[in-house]
Amino acid sequence: MYHFQPRPVIRPLRSSDAAAMARFIDTLEPRSRRLRFHGGIAQCPLALARRMTESDAASNRVWVACVLCDDVELIVAEARWVVVDEYGLHAELAICVADAWQGSGLADRLMAEILATAAWAQIGFLDAEVLAENGRMLAFMQRHGFDAELHAEDGDGIVRLCRPVCAPLRAPFRARAGVADRPRGLWHRLRAAGARVMPSNLAAGRAN
Repeated sequence: MYHFQPRPVIRPLRSSDAAAMARFIDTLEPRSRRLRFHGGIAQCPLALARRMTESDAASNRVWVACVLCDDVELIVAEARWVVVDEYGLHAELAICVADAWQGSGLADRLMAEILATAAWAQIGFLDAEVLAENGRMLAFMQRHGFDAELHAEDGDGIVRLCRPVCAPLRAPFRARAGVADRPRGLWHRLRAAGARVMPSNLAAGRAN
């Protein structure tokens, strides 16, 4: 249980984290992987892990929460936002926490990084998509100021949420370096890696 484990360290993602990211995804419970990817994946393809470890300061931010186990750094959570329009007005966020760490407050710490850096980068709104069955994640998002859009739940069982970004409370890890070519969206990029996943979502199981 997380009560007896060291406090995870949150740091920016590195390009060398691909193998650790794949291990993190593979150790999620099947339901958690389904909630994370809006569809079941038996194993994290290396191409997907590499895609998930790409970071461009002009259009996205990615963090991982890590603990040391026998001198090996293990990822126990990841969070990100990715700009999804050419004007830099909207960014889509994602948070995923390992099953053993759900309920530890780790998602709250990651959300704080998302909000601070999005404000620093002058993002106007944060968008999110959550499976309607993921009640705990929906409550977590609403607690952090997200509102479900009108008619947000479509036939695909996805609830769409949005909130305006407030001014930063503190400086993030890195300031934005500028606005360059912006991606169409998080899951357009991941699908380009060949992963058989459905469109974007947020977190695995109990997030906070």
